[in-house]
Amino acid sequence: MRLSQEIIYYWLVKKTAVRFEKKNENKTGFKRPVFYENGLTMDDTIVIIDGKGLKELMERHDYGSDTLFICTEKVNRSLKMLDGTVLLVESKLSTVSLFNYLQEIFNRFDQWDEQLNQIFYENGSFQDLVDSCEPILSQQILLIDKGFHYPAHSKFLRPIGGTVFMDEFNNSLPDIVNDFISDSSFQALYECPDVFDYSVILSTGLEEMICKNVFDQGDYVGRFIIQLTDACQEYEKAYIRHVLAHLFVTADKLYQKYQSFDLKEVALNSLREPLIQALNNVQGSDDQWHKAAFENHWQVNDRLQLVQFRSNTRYAKNVYTDYLSSQIESQWQACVCLNSNDRFLMLVNLDQFKSEADRDFYRQLPLFLRESLLVAGLSRVFHALADLPAAYQQTDIALDYGGRSQPMFWIHHFNDHAFTYLLKNGPGAFSLHQICSEKLLRLRQNDAAKHTDYYNTLRIFFDCRLNAAAAAKALYIHRSSFLNRLERMAQLFKIDFDSNEELLYLGLSMLIIERN
Repeated sequence: MRLSQEIIYYWLVKKTAVRFEKKNENKTGFKRPVFYENGLTMDDTIVIIDGKGLKELMERHDYGSDTLFICTEKVNRSLKMLDGTVLLVESKLSTVSLFNYLQEIFNRFDQWDEQLNQIFYENGSFQDLVDSCEPILSQQILLIDKGFHYPAHSKFLRPIGGTVFMDEFNNSLPDIVNDFISDSSFQALYECPDVFDYSVILSTGLEEMICKNVFDQGDYVGRFIIQLTDACQEYEKAYIRHVLAHLFVTADKLYQKYQSFDLKEVALNSLREPLIQALNNVQGSDDQWHKAAFENHWQVNDRLQLVQFRSNTRYAKNVYTDYLSSQIESQWQACVCLNSNDRFLMLVNLDQFKSEADRDFYRQLPLFLRESLLVAGLSRVFHALADLPAAYQQTDIALDYGGRSQPMFWIHHFNDHAFTYLLKNGPGAFSLHQICSEKLLRLRQNDAAKHTDYYNTLRIFFDCRLNAAAAAKALYIHRSSFLNRLERMAQLFKIDFDSNEELLYLGLSMLIIERN
């Protein structure tokens, strides 16, 4: 692995007093060190040279434009005559000791580079990438995704601004998320393609970071952040930028390979594709679904339930889906979040569900909703992927009907509103007079024209579960009078009170009329 002059300088300063006499740009880095001698090929090489060698070099006018000269002695003539980069060692360090120390630096970085390649080719994680930097960087490294979740970070974290910035599930705290997404200058950095510096003034002082964005097909997906320690000097910052740039090469390839920062999410992503296809009524392969389910340890007969989240309009809070998706999937196992038709959905496997607190899903959900200021619509429990589109409609119905009839509730179950939906939508495209019982309609017309009370009598009869005595009591008439009224209705409107189908049709028609 070739090393930049910034990396070489950073490590030399740890060993001895050294300074730049001249600094040239070199974009390719330098090869391992050699001692100067006549006829030496010096291109892109670190050359250790003493006073005698410098005199000889200058007399030959061979100034090595792509060379990093490390001089152990200073001569009377200006070292700036050399075309390459020149470092002057100002302490008494033997050339052999210098050579050996430089070899140690190269060995350290070669081992790191080999470890990075091993992580990529052997399906390592982003946490492995961060851990591999421990011999290279003393500063802490954070990897944050677009959902403000930290998939990887250094083992020992210090608070930012003296405060804790992530929860036990490695999610950014809500207050910090709100501060970031409302900061226009921070938002603009999402488009920065290069390594950049970021600083923020907090109550505890200035916090400085060096960052590199991760993109996928031009879209921001995450960011590496290296938090600087207090009084970090400029040469240290330059070193960190070079290290981060090299780390990013492997990180970018690893993301393109996984399409995710989280190996768990890689498995969840295999579930998402067939689920989105099913929601969009696209014919998919059963084999693809079964394979994805198997990879996530889901069984064919597991109980599934779809949940749709919406902002609780009482608080007028926008749903930040990327953040919530990350939070849900890291906190709850056997849950996969989906975005379809601008709806934020979660499919939960009730048989495989596990949480950090080891609680039942239905006990966990209300707490999550209150903290996130959301409401939820729950479908019926189902097993087959083919039932997913219907489950999606059920969550819509639960939220629409539940929001109107029970606006203070956090959770709305489809089963609680299915009958109301059936009555509301039973007529389909027909108007009431086109679908309801004609006998009932004529009865209502008779009441309106002749001021009779047949409809109310029939309604109370059904409310009393077809119990004549109870209905007569509710109407404040004698039972025989009530029976005579039923007989009169049967004669006038041809109602057969002995027919189950007739009674069911009349009952449904009355409910449809009253609910519409």
